[in-house]
Amino acid sequence: MLLNPALDSARPLMVVGLPRCGTRFIANAFNQHPAVHLNGEIPHVTMKAAIKFVTATDEFFTGRDRVLTNRDAAYVPVDSAWTAHRRELLYAMWASLPKGVPPALPNHAVDWYGHKTPSHDQFWEFYRDFFGGSGPKYVFCMRGFADNYISRDAIGAKPIAQVAKQYRTAVNRYADMKEALGDDVSLFILEDLREGGVDYLREVLFDRLGIPVSADVLTRIDPNRPANSSAQKGVEKRSLNDAEQAFIAKHPDLVEALDAVRSAQRI
Repeated sequence: MLLNPALDSARPLMVVGLPRCGTRFIANAFNQHPAVHLNGEIPHVTMKAAIKFVTATDEFFTGRDRVLTNRDAAYVPVDSAWTAHRRELLYAMWASLPKGVPPALPNHAVDWYGHKTPSHDQFWEFYRDFFGGSGPKYVFCMRGFADNYISRDAIGAKPIAQVAKQYRTAVNRYADMKEALGDDVSLFILEDLREGGVDYLREVLFDRLGIPVSADVLTRIDPNRPANSSAQKGVEKRSLNDAEQAFIAKHPDLVEALDAVRSAQRI
């Protein structure tokens, strides 16, 4: 009704996790696959408003026993149109809300449709309840704390204490998602890409999530080609200064956090 029919049977797929951990690279890699279509980032304030609208509409229609009567005295539940098209409406929002110009919708059927937005994992419980048994698959992007902080600082990030708070939130949220959603969540660690290359990407993006992928698609994904890196922004990578090193030394959980993520443990 609202979107290209190519999305009628598509299952939701999202790239989430911390900023500066490879979300754009992963989205670009997914979009090399003809059965996958991912949009760009959706501002959180916009998505919160969209979710508020969808939730209120859901609550209005769900469970209502009012009926409409036509001339033949046949009864039609008033929530039938909403029930049939609620997924299409959310997909239309995903197509319309991203910052910038999203990729053009495909003119062929796709099996996976979604977007990449760091920290959008904050909405995972809404999506679990909204989609039910056909809920989203996620790639959750992470990296070590020091590298994440330096990369975020390079583009004008917040103070290290605030970045640390957000980092801990991401570690714990991944653990919660993994416990609740199991194999529907795949973990991508940026440091592991350097060693694993294309084989690592095939495992993380496709094998773990049950998305068939051909050798031809894999040849179009270059693991050595960064997307939105600090170097591409003209910023040279630096080392931690004394104050930053002292902060991390006082918070050993940040040093151990990546191991916690690998084992899906909270910190």
